[in-house]
Amino acid sequence: MSISEQESQAVLMLMQKRYSDADRLFARVLQQDPERASSMLWLAQSHLQQQKLDSALRLINSAIALVPGSAEMLRTKARILYYKDNLDESKKVIEQALELDPYDSSSLSILAGIFSTRRNHMKALEMADRALEIDPSNVEALNIRSLSLNKLNRSQEVYDTLDVALQQNPDDPYTHTNYGWVCLENREYEKAYSHFTESLAVDPNNEYAQSGLLETIKSTNPIYRLYLRYVLWTSEMSKGERWGLIIIVYVMFRMLRVLNKYNPSLAPVLTPVIYVVAILIYATWIVAPLSNLYLRFNKYGQLLLDEKQKLSSNLVAISLAAGMVGFILFGILSLPSMLAIGVFGLTMMLPLGTMFIPASNKYALTIYTCLLAGLGLLGIIYSIDHEFNDNPFVFLYLLGFVGYQFFANYIIIKEDKYG
Repeated sequence: MSISEQESQAVLMLMQKRYSDADRLFARVLQQDPERASSMLWLAQSHLQQQKLDSALRLINSAIALVPGSAEMLRTKARILYYKDNLDESKKVIEQALELDPYDSSSLSILAGIFSTRRNHMKALEMADRALEIDPSNVEALNIRSLSLNKLNRSQEVYDTLDVALQQNPDDPYTHTNYGWVCLENREYEKAYSHFTESLAVDPNNEYAQSGLLETIKSTNPIYRLYLRYVLWTSEMSKGERWGLIIIVYVMFRMLRVLNKYNPSLAPVLTPVIYVVAILIYATWIVAPLSNLYLRFNKYGQLLLDEKQKLSSNLVAISLAAGMVGFILFGILSLPSMLAIGVFGLTMMLPLGTMFIPASNKYALTIYTCLLAGLGLLGIIYSIDHEFNDNPFVFLYLLGFVGYQFFANYIIIKEDKYG
């Protein structure tokens, strides 16, 4: 069999998603002809589909060194860089590809995706529309167009665009996943569930569809629905806007407490407001871990939780139980140690439920949580022989608890590269 025939057979295997077989045959071709740029390109695309991004990038760089004027190779490199979250470099490379071929629909859809990820939805829509003028059947461009329209609150056009995408490829998991998220954001939970399950039936490892299905199941709880709307609203904010919101809420809460302290006549009005605001702030942190706990008892939801989420939900359950028992026993026995256990249990739910948030420094929140737990336990021990209000460990613990919220927000906002 000639080199060309071997390469053609490997390409067919790649189209059939027989990645291991395709990779072996491409490797054999490259052993026979180490400078065969076309096989390097195909092998890079195979590795890209398998999320082997570093090796895919090395291969495509080697291919481009041999054929520097190939728009297709530059487009592949741009896509790899996009999946590596290197949007600046991806944009530069795709613009080079468009200089070589200004009417390439696939390159324009990649550029649209870059703008969409950066939350420049008007520009993303413009690029997607340009791609669709060239190739109306471009499913990737149709999906990006639908996402942009959804963020721009053009609801009917969103569904029309997604329907066209499904007409082009009724089994495309990417389209079903996007359709699911659009339905979820627009509170059409049954339709969202249907599209996420359709996506996972085709691609069971689709993490975006898995997370969407998790959110849909958790949204059966009306309280979680409100929380999800808050999360989706803040997700479109810039980093500065999110910090501004946190600071404004904190300052307003402090002002309410000062007014309440120095204006006793306003206490009947301000005291309930302060408690409501405090509960709302606390709820924004514990709703998600409590919802993961609920999923442990859902036959579908428990299959979607990873090991860290399961561990976190277990710890939250233990913390909740400890807090409730502590407050009940305090009500019966009036012991400071029981009050300390109650406070410790209900407050530790927050860090225990969020300590595994994905971050570049994956141990930062976990270490903080362990240190906080240590302080809390010391506070419980010290309260056996001392009053709650005279407990320095409780004071330090509560200070650390407030600090955790700012630290966790810092980690979350820092990890958002495009906010």
